[in-house]
Amino acid sequence: MWYKLALTEIEPTGQLVLPGMTSGINLDQLRFEYKKNENQYTIFAYYPRREEAIGGLIFSYKPESNSIYIDMIQVNDFNFEYPNIKTHPMNEILSLDNDDFEQLSMKFTGKGIAGKLYEKMVEIIHNDPVLVNANYIQGDVFSAQALRAKNRVLGEPVLAGAGVEFKELYDIFMIYDEEISKLQYLFNDPEYKNTSPETKLFFEKKLAVLQEKKDEVLQLLNNLGVNPQTILDKLKFSEDGRLGAESNEDVISTYHKIPLKLQNENKTEKTKVIDGNQKRLEI
Repeated sequence: MWYKLALTEIEPTGQLVLPGMTSGINLDQLRFEYKKNENQYTIFAYYPRREEAIGGLIFSYKPESNSIYIDMIQVNDFNFEYPNIKTHPMNEILSLDNDDFEQLSMKFTGKGIAGKLYEKMVEIIHNDPVLVNANYIQGDVFSAQALRAKNRVLGEPVLAGAGVEFKELYDIFMIYDEEISKLQYLFNDPEYKNTSPETKLFFEKKLAVLQEKKDEVLQLLNNLGVNPQTILDKLKFSEDGRLGAESNEDVISTYHKIPLKLQNENKTEKTKVIDGNQKRLEI
């Protein structure tokens, strides 16, 4: 029939999407599950009548730099054959020719689901006394669409840099910064004044070495840094399954401050905390 060749996509609601039609889903119908395994948190997003997770976000807390790192965020599309042997009577399936089967796709990407996953992450952070005091939410962006989805929830990044090297150097910078803060706290301790000159000299030399190393790393960071206002000029749009960043050097690492409490955090949502020993879903 005429519509058979035009049919390429079907909505999660079951509606056919023909050329020229706008598609969308009701984000309020999303259901979330999350689990915690030590310092790692995994969030799954589900849509009604689908058993598989349609998306997921994994983030970790790094105590050495007091930062939250987004390990992965992904939204999945699903391809399937229609009619389906699991849902249609076998006698109907057997009566069909090969040409009667159609390859369909159910699209969830580009529907705002990534933004809802970020919102759920922020909600978890706000409800955790350790996470809420983290310095930054750190993560990589591979396309212009990914950056826009992140910024809509987290706001504009306060810091950004190109390539994996920037991220590694920043972790080192924060470790040096933490060690320097500990020494400065020690120097302000009243009991420190009563220590021997040799002890004071030891810690003063240690502070000088750490400060020198921190300054060296800072110079390298400045060389790799990207103005947060111009990140979109450096990122391409992903399309046809290809990421906007074609190599590790094209990836942009962004650093966001934890945003204020989101309005929808006060609403009751379908969220389930699942057992950490449950089998992990690979997405």
